[in-house]
Amino acid sequence: MMSINLLNNFLTRIFTEKELITPMHLHSFKLLSVLAIAALFALTACKKEPGEGGLATIQGKLYAYEYNNYGEVIDSGYLAGERVFISYGNDGNADDDVRTSYDGSFQFEWLQKGEYAVWSISRCDSCPLSQTYTKQVINIDKRRETVTTPDLIINI
Repeated sequence: MMSINLLNNFLTRIFTEKELITPMHLHSFKLLSVLAIAALFALTACKKEPGEGGLATIQGKLYAYEYNNYGEVIDSGYLAGERVFISYGNDGNADDDVRTSYDGSFQFEWLQKGEYAVWSISRCDSCPLSQTYTKQVINIDKRRETVTTPDLIINI
C-alpha cells in the first residue's frame, strides 16, 4: 500500500508542477493505467492448458488380438477391464487412466482444448520387458467437442 501512495505522490508532483495535466486528469490517467494493467494480467493469466476442467471428451474402444506360440491369431475382440492411459499435452507422462467397460469402450471426460495422447500397454515377447504400447495423439479444437479415436489395438 505504501508503494502505491509513493507512486501516486510522485506522479501528482511531476504532472502538476509542470502543468502538463490537471489533478482531475491525473486521477483518470491513474485509473486507466490500473485498469489496463489488470486487463493485461487477466488475459495472460487465463490461458487454459490441456487437462481437466473443460467440457470436451475423448472416447474410443480397445481391441485385442491373442496369438499362439506360432504367431497365429487364435482369438480377437474388444477387451474389458484393461487400463487406458491419457497424457495431457502429449508429454509421455500418464496423467490419468481408466478401465475399459464390458464392450471395450473407454472415455476421458471434462477435458480442455489441446493435444492429448491416449495409449494402452500390450504384450510383446520380442520387446524389452515383454511389453509395448499402442498410442494415438488426439487434438481437441472445440470447448464441447467429443473426439472418438480409432480403435486402440493391443496383443494379449
